[in-house]
Amino acid sequence: TAGGGPLEPEVVALDAEASRAVFHVRTRWGQRIAGRLPALGGERRILADGRHQVRIALDAAGVELGGAGRLEEIARSDRFFDADAHPQIVFLSDPYPASVVEHGGQVHGWLEMRGVRRPESFTLEPASCPEPGTACPVIAHGSVDRGDYGMDAMRVALTGSVHFDLRLWLEPMP
Repeated sequence: TAGGGPLEPEVVALDAEASRAVFHVRTRWGQRIAGRLPALGGERRILADGRHQVRIALDAAGVELGGAGRLEEIARSDRFFDADAHPQIVFLSDPYPASVVEHGGQVHGWLEMRGVRRPESFTLEPASCPEPGTACPVIAHGSVDRGDYGMDAMRVALTGSVHFDLRLWLEPMP
């Protein structure tokens, strides 16, 4: 840069309208309960050394479970996401090589949910196009242990993990 300072990272916002975040848990009887976190924000940074870093914020207060009102109340309650006290779920990745977006692989970072911040990782699928994020979504999957985040309620009915599936699009460049 002019003046000899460090290069500023290139920052592109996630396209909140096009991106999708869903989660599911399983009952002890094998039933899958799926939900959606419709409000999603964040950005992708390209750092000076070419590595990427992503920040994803999900709105736990907006959780949807297919119109199942009582289940939505439970998901928002202090028995699950505790959305009143902790309205956002945030993942901040560690810097990772750009090739992971193209070829797939692990992205490590920090997940904050219910006021607990822990190291977690998501697996990116190999890209289905030459420009992932703009011509096709970046698809990521990850599971977390509910107990690690104080989500200990309903242990008799639900298994111990929450699985997240993300389809991420970037805002179009001007």
